[in-house]
Amino acid sequence: MKSKISVRQILAYLIDPAQFLKRNMEGLPWYFSVLISGVAFLLLFLQSGLDMYRAAKIDLIKVFLLAAIGLFFGIVVIVLLALFIHLIAMIVGYRAPLSKTIKLFTLSYAASLIYLIMGLIFSLALSWNTSIAFGVTGILWTMRPLIATIKSMFKERELISVIISSLCGVFVIVMWSLINGMMI
Repeated sequence: MKSKISVRQILAYLIDPAQFLKRNMEGLPWYFSVLISGVAFLLLFLQSGLDMYRAAKIDLIKVFLLAAIGLFFGIVVIVLLALFIHLIAMIVGYRAPLSKTIKLFTLSYAASLIYLIMGLIFSLALSWNTSIAFGVTGILWTMRPLIATIKSMFKERELISVIISSLCGVFVIVMWSLINGMMI
């Protein structure tokens, strides 16, 4: 039986891709969800590599190296970040399985993925530098689902949730900046 995709489903995905993916990936194992953050960071690092390549700061090999580092970062580092926050949340009584935490953290990057795909299209089609306009903006879109995830982990304590989410966001952007800086 073939299922049809409705206009409502498409609009729901465009308005809130993270929630759409969370609902539709509910039954999938956690390790499939890491592909969302993996591809998102691959595209983020690829775009910054393309921007630096156009500015003649790096060669194509480093562009592809940055993309590979992005994939690693999106899979391994984000999972380790989720593990770290999971362990802290256990102190306040969070008892969900680690696999759920990983899935929620990695799926938070679904909104970023949309921005990063659009940025790559603009980068390739129009030769625009897109890593800041689309990349960082996309990463910032992650904050809403990440705050909601962390808030639920910390028993609806809003202040601690915003602080921890902000620290996660700062960590990601600083690491992205440092890794890019090492390539020059």
